[in-house]
Amino acid sequence: MPKNNLKITYYTHGFHPYPAKYPPQLVKRFLLEYCQKEDLLIDPFCGSGTTLAESALNGINSVGIDLNPIACLISKAKSNKYTLTDIDMI
Repeated sequence: MPKNNLKITYYTHGFHPYPAKYPPQLVKRFLLEYCQKEDLLIDPFCGSGTTLAESALNGINSVGIDLNPIACLISKAKSNKYTLTDIDMI
């Protein structure tokens, strides 16, 4: 397990073992340092959607783009807002 027992697959980050994804804690640190709630973050190479999911978790609007259709599907699934009812349906 990573330092400080921080799990890198919390929330939806463990949906898919996408190559070259980075730790969500790193993204969160930069979001909190450089973004404000009213900002719109654009991720032109969103990959598996780590930045999009962290933005949603931290109340920052975001838009992601990627040429890879699998990346788009994964990032959409990861960054969607789910209720407990949605999760119970799985």
